[in-house]
Amino acid sequence: MNYITRSVAGIQVSKTNEVFELNKSLMAFVNELCLINGSTFQGRREAAKCILKKKSNLPIYVSKKVVLFPTESIRNSACLMVNFMEVSHITEKKDGCDLVFKDCTKLRVKQSFSRISKQLEMCERFSLYMENEKKVFTLDLYK
Repeated sequence: MNYITRSVAGIQVSKTNEVFELNKSLMAFVNELCLINGSTFQGRREAAKCILKKKSNLPIYVSKKVVLFPTESIRNSACLMVNFMEVSHITEKKDGCDLVFKDCTKLRVKQSFSRISKQLEMCERFSLYMENEKKVFTLDLYK
């Protein structure tokens, strides 16, 4: 999955040169993705707040293959949820920037190159933390 956007009918999910139309809200869809992987959207959001020490525009770690970040406030109808794990690179444009995905598709966003770069950096830090630095307490029960 490359990104999710709102549409008249609900949402559109872009995946490898295909767009799927779903009759559900953006929040409901993201919450379903999170639940499949063991937590709610709100739980993932609270974890991101705590780990990243930020309050807004937080990335949502869904799984090893899906780390979503909002292009703006999720309450804004123009918000896109972009999958960091599928972004190849970004290019600066006069009126925003282009996100280039690993499947070579492009998405033009109106946010500045600087803002999207910061979002990508935050996603990378968060993803690395979630994959490598789990703070797990274990008991040696099998002596």
